[in-house]
Amino acid sequence: MMDEMKRYRAGVARLLAKQVTAIDATERRLRATIEGSEASENDPVGYFQAACASLLRKAAMHMTAVARAHTDSNLHSLAVQMRPALECAGQVVLLVHNSVVEPECRESVLIDYVDADYLDTWIRVTKGNLTYKELLDRISDVRRELNEPQGKVRGLDQVDKVKSLNDGKRWYAHLSAYFSHGEADWGGFSWQGGVRSVDTIHDDCSFAVFMDYLVEQAAVMNVYAMLCPVAEEESTERIDAALGQLDEVRESAKELRDRATEAIESQIKRAPLNRCTDE
Repeated sequence: MMDEMKRYRAGVARLLAKQVTAIDATERRLRATIEGSEASENDPVGYFQAACASLLRKAAMHMTAVARAHTDSNLHSLAVQMRPALECAGQVVLLVHNSVVEPECRESVLIDYVDADYLDTWIRVTKGNLTYKELLDRISDVRRELNEPQGKVRGLDQVDKVKSLNDGKRWYAHLSAYFSHGEADWGGFSWQGGVRSVDTIHDDCSFAVFMDYLVEQAAVMNVYAMLCPVAEEESTERIDAALGQLDEVRESAKELRDRATEAIESQIKRAPLNRCTDE
């Protein structure tokens, strides 16, 4: 049972490393397109390319840190780095889905997202030199110039960044509660943020399950990033390759997961036969 769980853990770690390499390649492709483009800074395609490229780079950095935390058997560090990696994945999916897959949703989703991102970014950059009202006035002026509907602008909640991912909000809530907001059960298992154990099957399972979820979202992010429009490029082959990688990730992870699950179930079935009784 321990052997299968360790194989599960090591296997998804290898899958994650492959995704980091794939995401690096996608990010370089988008960067090369942006640098070779003569499009204006107001070009929406250029904005999405630049946004996706930046999110891919940030995601790869955090996933590299996840891999390092796995090597060091530091689940707390892994979970802390996993959270922003999921934020990046969720934003890439949101941007591309609503600009390419379902562009009719663009006005209702993308404009609000871009404005919220602009607001949050300039609040951090200006460090109070521009008031909240001044920033809102700027956004209203831009919307007016573009004949876009005026509406209430709010900052981007962190959980909004992952809601486009399957089970993103649930995972984000767990990572936030136990590894970022001080609600860890220190006497509990490692998946609860605790220090009850260090190198048990519970710990191996926690590492494996956390990375299992992350690697699939990374592969999904890469597929969506491949959908990001690039001028004068036939992207069908690249998209097919990314979809193939996603299928490989899902199939490989499922095989590892199933074998670990079967080993646990087999151990549970045998356990009663090993119990001592007073009869």
